[in-house]
Amino acid sequence: MSQTIVLKNTTQTIVINPADQKVSIVHSGAIGPGGPPGATGSIGATGPQGETGEQGPQGDTGATGATGATGATGPEGPTGPEGPAGATGPAGPTGATGATGATGAAGGVEDGDYGDVVVDGDEWTVRPYGKVQTKTTLTSSHVLELQDMGRLLTMNNASALTLTLPDDGDLAWPIGVYADVMQYGAGQITIQAGSGATLWTSGLTAKLRAQYSRAGIQKVTANTWSVFGDLAAS
Repeated sequence: MSQTIVLKNTTQTIVINPADQKVSIVHSGAIGPGGPPGATGSIGATGPQGETGEQGPQGDTGATGATGATGATGPEGPTGPEGPAGATGPAGPTGATGATGATGAAGGVEDGDYGDVVVDGDEWTVRPYGKVQTKTTLTSSHVLELQDMGRLLTMNNASALTLTLPDDGDLAWPIGVYADVMQYGAGQITIQAGSGATLWTSGLTAKLRAQYSRAGIQKVTANTWSVFGDLAAS
């Protein structure tokens, strides 16, 4: 089948025969009016993708975006190793001086002592007489103490009181040491030996006879005491 091609602005019609590829001019006359446009043909198949072009230059860095919300706190990490000890700080100020304690009983022989001298090895003790004694006032029953050596113990109560003389395990009085006891109140005073100790009297009781009666007590041997003076009869 031949194909007709109309050349614009000419009076010629060209016929192309595809069989033998010959072109013939078959008509020459005035050009007729153009026919209406033919229908649009179907879209041809998409051709193959062309090669990728070169990469263009890098654009400017965009503006920094807004800071996002703070994330949740992570779990606490393990405790690190202990650091080295710091240097010792300066010494603090000296504290106030405490109150002076009570004066202990005088021991040994002092200038001005006179009386019966008792020698026990290298230790000398004076049983004073005529010398001013330290007086201790007691209002309740009492167990003899180290500080009572050589003193005058005045026991003052309306009710009866007891003075206990301990053994050497509880009270280490040197042999020969002496003290006085006086019944100052109405309550009768009884002198007794503590556990392990022995009390010597001259056939009388170990109780003071009446108010203002006075008796002496003296360590005579280990764990043994002598009591003498204004004692009640047995």
